[in-house]
Amino acid sequence: MRAKITIYEPKVKNDSKDLSASWIQINGRQRVDGLKNTICPDHDCGAFVQVSSSVGLGGRLKPVSIYRGPQYIIDVSIFKDPVSKNWWVSYGERNIHIGYWPKEIFHFMKDQCNSALWGGYVQGPTASSDSPRMGSGHFASEERGKAAVVRNILIVDNKNKYANPDARKARLVVTSSSKYTAKAYGYGYNDYGVHTYYGGPGAFV
Repeated sequence: MRAKITIYEPKVKNDSKDLSASWIQINGRQRVDGLKNTICPDHDCGAFVQVSSSVGLGGRLKPVSIYRGPQYIIDVSIFKDPVSKNWWVSYGERNIHIGYWPKEIFHFMKDQCNSALWGGYVQGPTASSDSPRMGSGHFASEERGKAAVVRNILIVDNKNKYANPDARKARLVVTSSSKYTAKAYGYGYNDYGVHTYYGGPGAFV
């Protein structure tokens, strides 16, 4: 899949070990696939092979978007190389290859995935009780220039071509609507393509 994600810097308590993140994710058989006997969806489990010397995962992104001000995005793709069968992550309009997860670590995703996720999430020791902000810290209803957005969402079809996801199969999930929201009808088609707004103030209300 491919998507453009707005870069924000939501407030998280110092030394809390909580995090607030934007994401795109692909799944096989409705679960996260990864190393044998280990759920390992990220790049820090020893399996990810970094190939780019100019773009690294886990680094700080600058500049960040400003509420009612300039908006900055990252363009990210996750795809399977039809020749090597490895799963790659690339970045930017020029499709800079950052690295890959070797095909050997996957069980259910050896050939393809069957679902994808995009939006935001928080996690950590106090994320449920003293929740950090998500996205811009503002609710999805504020929309463009104010709420965080994952936009121009595309999937790679069986012919290895980009295609719009089927909005009829999309499902909106919000786990704490008093702290965070998402726009269900944000899967519309305009210059943002298939997109969804999300975010909120968390416990900072």
